[in-house]
Amino acid sequence: GHPRSALGWRWRRLRRRWRLRRWRQLRRCLRWRIQLRRRSAAERRPVGFGWPRVVSTKDDLARVLSLHDSPYHGLTLCLGSFSANPGQDAVDAVRTFMDRIHFTHVRNIKHLGNGDFTEVAHRACEGSVDTTGIMRAYAEAGYQGYVRPDHGRHLWDENTTNKPRPGYGLYDRALGVQYLLGAWDAFRHGA
Repeated sequence: GHPRSALGWRWRRLRRRWRLRRWRQLRRCLRWRIQLRRRSAAERRPVGFGWPRVVSTKDDLARVLSLHDSPYHGLTLCLGSFSANPGQDAVDAVRTFMDRIHFTHVRNIKHLGNGDFTEVAHRACEGSVDTTGIMRAYAEAGYQGYVRPDHGRHLWDENTTNKPRPGYGLYDRALGVQYLLGAWDAFRHGA
């Protein structure tokens, strides 16, 4: 993430706010068995008045999870957002946080070399994210959480207004889920 993403004062402030809010919520969630999740940020650069993103690296995720040691305090791990920083290893993050990942967006991005990225198809060979390795890690661990094939490329015009929504097309998500299910099945059956 951004070099200033783990500033001490930001973490102290975040922790203070997080603990107060989350502790109240956590007590209710424990009673009702509801899971709380934190999602990583997609941008590697500061946003909004030059403030850094607070959660964008593996270390940042570990810090957030350390705020409360509870099975109801976990992650929505968006692997495209996490991989926006070229230095992050998504497969390693999945293996590290497996027991705290409640929901995951498996998506693929391609780094453009200038610090930007673009959404691409889910196949590992299409982009910079090892989606096949990610599905192997989930399958080998017997992951029981929710998986969503997030984004993808807009392949066909899906409406009559000719105003597509790139990244959220019905057909490319359908193709993405089939690719991910194929990888899941292969790894669950010993491929």
